[in-house]
Amino acid sequence: MQPRKLSGHPIIRRLLSSLPREIVDKASETVQSDRYYKTMDAWKQLVFMLYGVVDILLPVANQHFLEVLPFTVLF
Repeated sequence: MQPRKLSGHPIIRRLLSSLPREIVDKASETVQSDRYYKTMDAWKQLVFMLYGVVDILLPVANQHFLEVLPFTVLF
């Protein structure tokens, strides 16, 4: 079976849906992290960083799943 190249978007959507944006906005306001940025707010930066992590980890997880799958099917 050929490994599929999957997009990280559904996983990112699930991660972001578990973290309310209001929490990020409140934390950003508390530490004033957005005061010098006009286009890149804390929420966008969080999304980009999560995408980078998912993009790196997804192929590793897929490879691990493909290696473990034959053994789990047998038992």
